[in-house]
Amino acid sequence: ETLDQENLAAGSFAAVQGCPMSVSDRTWEHLLLSEVGNTQHKLYGGSQYHRVLREFNLATRCLRLPTITEDEIANAAGIGETHDGVNFLRAACVIALEKAQISFDPLLDALRLRISHI
Repeated sequence: ETLDQENLAAGSFAAVQGCPMSVSDRTWEHLLLSEVGNTQHKLYGGSQYHRVLREFNLATRCLRLPTITEDEIANAAGIGETHDGVNFLRAACVIALEKAQISFDPLLDALRLRISHI
């Protein structure tokens, strides 16, 4: 299948709900041509699988970074067991994990659908 046929059948990474891209549709199309390649060729099996992985890699790099509010920072920082300070490393990890899950889970679901389609 060509990439367009595959996107019609199993969805595009650029159109995943909850995963806004930081690039325009026109830029996305240009990046597909230059970084993913073989978009107009009918690929099957392993070649199609590797094209999906390249497109997924591109989609993860083009994700818009989620915003972090002051309330999220305050809630993640909390107060430690000793009540004498904030563990900033733990707070950063809590926020990073939460934002990564929100950002990547829909993309991983889309990847699962695309791989099962192949």
